[in-house]
Amino acid sequence: MRILLVDITHRWNRCEGLLKISERLRGEVNLPAINELRYAGRRIADALAIMSDEAAGAVGEEQARTFLKEAHLFCMRAEHDCVDAIALYVHQITKEYDRLYDRDLLNESCPSLRGYFQRKRMIDELIVSSRENREARDETYQIIIRDHLEELVNLATELDEAKDRLQTGSSKRLKLYQDMEARAAKAEREARIGLIVGAIGTLVGIAGFIVGLIPLLG
Repeated sequence: MRILLVDITHRWNRCEGLLKISERLRGEVNLPAINELRYAGRRIADALAIMSDEAAGAVGEEQARTFLKEAHLFCMRAEHDCVDAIALYVHQITKEYDRLYDRDLLNESCPSLRGYFQRKRMIDELIVSSRENREARDETYQIIIRDHLEELVNLATELDEAKDRLQTGSSKRLKLYQDMEARAAKAEREARIGLIVGAIGTLVGIAGFIVGLIPLLG
């Protein structure tokens, strides 16, 4: 029983840390994870009520153990919800930034982005496999937490800190592109005018030549 309580405490504390990261990144509460922790707390309270009853006996002890196992499961689910929320948020904002800004500018401002898309595929594959193999779900999520979560958080932080630089750089590139388009359009107009003037000059020359031939023909 003591080992189970220690494991629950470890899970609960780590989940609270992930919950804070999730809420800080997304700017909103993570209700699914909070609800799972609430259910865990209810089961812990149920177990403690039985454990404090001296008349509970062996049957009561087994019931308390069952409640604690359920609490541990709820904590595990809460942890998974936090990971899902963080991964989904980073995927969404990265896609949005990729839509708004030039990839070269993004890579320059956010070095972590270079290896992100390969990491995203790995994370997506792990999450899908966790649904296909429920027995190994927690082990799969621990791989994501251990090998990928910190990089996701760092990327989200980098993107947020680079927002002003990206907007400034994008505005400069847009202005440069517009100036280049304007110069190209001006050059095209001048070329067209040149062709028109040349054509008119040619027609005038031909007309003059014909006029000059008229007396000779008469």
